[in-house]
Amino acid sequence: MNKYVQAYFRDEDEAEQLKASLVKFPTTNLMIDFLEDVGEKRLVVPYIAQQSVGDNTGNMTFDSQAIGYQDVEKEDREVRNTVVSFEVPEKHFYDVILEIQKLDGRVDRSLFE
Repeated sequence: MNKYVQAYFRDEDEAEQLKASLVKFPTTNLMIDFLEDVGEKRLVVPYIAQQSVGDNTGNMTFDSQAIGYQDVEKEDREVRNTVVSFEVPEKHFYDVILEIQKLDGRVDRSLFE
């Protein structure tokens, strides 16, 4: 089964870096788009939990890997107008989130719900 992912970046260069790093994964429907306004999206910083985390973060276990997030400030959401959308098999989700994290990308919180 595939997971639909949208990663938000500040500009096209950052988005292209993610696109290049996704070549090693079997993604489908990969595209880069530009938004005028992110609106009320609940963007979060994805991270790979290395240890136990505090109460103000959301966490999930995916394929035996702990993946978490932290909410971002409104100012950070407002500058994230470049989005990379794609689908990836669930078994590669952890690795894809790690790539997004390395490139300082953001994702919608609904990805973790």
